[in-house]
Amino acid sequence: MLAWYETRPPDIGNTTAAALAAYKADRNPRTSGVAAAQSPMGAGNGSLMRALPTALVRPNAEQRATEAGELSAVTHADPRCVDACAAYCDLAAHLIEGADPDDAIGEVLDNSTIGGETRTAIIEGAAASPGGPRSP
Repeated sequence: MLAWYETRPPDIGNTTAAALAAYKADRNPRTSGVAAAQSPMGAGNGSLMRALPTALVRPNAEQRATEAGELSAVTHADPRCVDACAAYCDLAAHLIEGADPDDAIGEVLDNSTIGGETRTAIIEGAAASPGGPRSP
């Protein structure tokens, strides 16, 4: 990530840039995203794409959630981001295993340790989907 950051990519988000600058200064991935999470825009979606490969390689749900959260926190340590990455990877893993989308959502809601805001967002998103309301 740092090598990419140092190329000064034109599409880097402010939260990611701030967190990677902090990482460059202190080399601590466990604290680099904390300061960026305090900004009004600190709960962006930049860590979702980076965490997704976890769904492909971690069959154990607990390990998958831990790793997705750790990957998110490097740049996006806001608890909503960490939870969203864990839920996203869990959902993707269920879909990869062949679950029906409604069942995958239900599995995430029933078995993930996601926080209330993330849980509410998933429920509201499922209800607003083109397929109509879902009851996970």
